[in-house]
Amino acid sequence: MRQAFWRVLFLLAVLVLASGKGFAGEPYAASGFYVGGDFYYHAVGGDFEADSGYQTVPPLKPAIILLGEIDNGPGWGARLGYRGPNFAVEFAYLKSRHDDFNEIFMEEGKTAIDILDLNLKYFFFSEKKLQPFLLLGASYIWLEQRDRTLVLSDDEVDPEIIEIRDAKYNNFALNAGAGLSYLVTPKVALNTGVNYRWTEFDKNRGYETGDLDPPIDFNMVSYNLGLTYTFPFK
Repeated sequence: MRQAFWRVLFLLAVLVLASGKGFAGEPYAASGFYVGGDFYYHAVGGDFEADSGYQTVPPLKPAIILLGEIDNGPGWGARLGYRGPNFAVEFAYLKSRHDDFNEIFMEEGKTAIDILDLNLKYFFFSEKKLQPFLLLGASYIWLEQRDRTLVLSDDEVDPEIIEIRDAKYNNFALNAGAGLSYLVTPKVALNTGVNYRWTEFDKNRGYETGDLDPPIDFNMVSYNLGLTYTFPFK
């Protein structure tokens, strides 16, 4: 999954470099604040991909975390930002719900993912209607898996499961991407792109057990199609 993302990014970069930056003419896009919405398709990886198992956490409060393998699936998002001649700064919120599966107990479950992005975009060929862009930003990710924390008794010889709780993780993440923006008018743009996010979860917020060692690896490739409308400055 990571390899596919970097191939897409590399091909777009080659296209841009081969064609030149193209900022010779008057910018086509209107400058101003914009709002928009997107449909997403997310592919989740890391420790939440194939061969999901379990992770024992430190004995501060004994428990076992079951990592459910998260199915790829759709989601939606909203964005608010400011567009200049060849750049944009934006906030975005993404929400998706996924099925998951744990191979230890052969159980299906549910995973909720919520993401808040702060992104910087750079647009090429700003005098054209079709504008490739590169994106770099930071994300904050909340991930929750239903009934994936098994709380154990204090019996060190033969511990029993005394409670089942949700597993909850959150942390900052890196965010990089690329895409295309087609300006139907200077104010209205159709956008498509691909983003890659990566982070590690070192705590289970659903049940405070101490730091996870090793931390849980999380990455996600997101494909989007959406629409933005700019409110231009006079």
